[in-house]
Amino acid sequence: MNSSAAPPDAPPLMPLSPWVFNLGVPLGFGAIALLLMPLATMFQFDSDEGQEMVKALLYNQGYPLSTIWSDQPPLLTVTLAAWLRVWGDSIMAGRSLILGFSMVLVWAFAQVLRRAVGDRFALLGTGLLILTANFLRLSVSVMIGMPSLACLILSLYAIVRYHESQRWYWVAIAGLTAALSLQYKMFTILLLPLWGLYLWAGGAALSWQAWWEHHRWGRLLLWGGCLGLAFLGLEWLWGMSLDDAFLFHVQGDLKAAFVQEHSLRDVALFYAQELDHVGLACFGIMAQVRRSRRQPAQLNTLPLLWLLWVTVFLINHKPIWYHHALLITLPLVWLATLGLKICWTTLHQRAQGWQQVSWPWVAIAFVLVAIPVKLTLLHLNNHDLLQRGAAYRGAIAQLQAEQPAPDAWFFTDIPIYSLYTHRNIPPEIATLSRKRIAAQDFTAAQLRDLIETYDLQQFLIGRFPIVEDFLRQLYPDRLTTTDYPTVRYYHLQRDP
Repeated sequence: MNSSAAPPDAPPLMPLSPWVFNLGVPLGFGAIALLLMPLATMFQFDSDEGQEMVKALLYNQGYPLSTIWSDQPPLLTVTLAAWLRVWGDSIMAGRSLILGFSMVLVWAFAQVLRRAVGDRFALLGTGLLILTANFLRLSVSVMIGMPSLACLILSLYAIVRYHESQRWYWVAIAGLTAALSLQYKMFTILLLPLWGLYLWAGGAALSWQAWWEHHRWGRLLLWGGCLGLAFLGLEWLWGMSLDDAFLFHVQGDLKAAFVQEHSLRDVALFYAQELDHVGLACFGIMAQVRRSRRQPAQLNTLPLLWLLWVTVFLINHKPIWYHHALLITLPLVWLATLGLKICWTTLHQRAQGWQQVSWPWVAIAFVLVAIPVKLTLLHLNNHDLLQRGAAYRGAIAQLQAEQPAPDAWFFTDIPIYSLYTHRNIPPEIATLSRKRIAAQDFTAAQLRDLIETYDLQQFLIGRFPIVEDFLRQLYPDRLTTTDYPTVRYYHLQRDP
């Protein structure tokens, strides 16, 4: 195992069996997720779960991607639809698929980490990652972020393997997996320039002569070519264009729509949630800054550049969602693991006096104290989500009791109701998101058209009061209402 990132005079450690990382790490993480997360009983971990499930169900029923409104690439819809055809239309099946992607991410991250800090510290670092805020929740939620990040880290792992073996096919694999990452969620495009930089420059200190080495440009062109061809090929396969997936983001002034959002505060909160890792990462950052003056292209330089770049970008970006924290968490944990190794080495070398090793002890103790705190917060968060889910389920019975016809459509801004009631919502509202409402991309006129097109008579609304306002404005005398703890049920009487 590569020990080039080890601090000077680090005590030698025997490498672990590859099976520990190839089987033990992903399967161990999967077991932890199944043990700690209520996959089968949670109503929804996030409202995005309903959106992704509904899109896949509609796609399986024959509705083309172009008719299912979405502001994201379609690869998860296609993948999830195929998965559900095999395992059934259940939320447990969808969550199991995402857990599989999460296991791939954890495996690939551990493989990269062991090359950066050694086997034993890579195991510790993987444990730190698993216990970061919302990592386990996102690891089982039917959302597009985790599949995208899993492919992104696979791409980085392939680049690392190329620098080890100098085999060209690893460059091709890195490009293909990067393209898959973008086809799941485009937010990983932010990091691809860093991946390209490490592919081009990794493994050796840079010099003016190195800028003109032809093989560096060749591998970069191979990577970029595989990435571009695979991405555009999938776009062609879906019968879509870039405008189909991203026109909403380009035309909608989302920063203006989310003017009340405070990006700097949100990013500061991401760091505050991982304060224990920040303390360890400080040791890793200081050591890497000193070392980068001599070896600017080493592997452990990458997380520092990654962390700085993502932090600056997110501070200037709106809106920020809690799943964006993973873009900060991954490099922060990497640097924290490097810091943990440096602290361990310092303690080993200077164990004769408390005053000499006080700060490393504080950093390590802070992590040890934080572990039970994070597990407690995870339990409380799951308990809160389960309670809210129980309240959401109360409206299902009435929706089913008043079902006008077996194939009747209904309207809801909480799309997971479509899954639990086995009834369809219009494809045009499969993704009725907060971004879409804030950008005023859904209007009263559109609601009226949906009602007339699909003969909608039942409405469950619990997220967006403006939709209720539209409904009352359009049909003030034809609505009957039932209030539930988390949603409001409307029945629209037919026009006499």
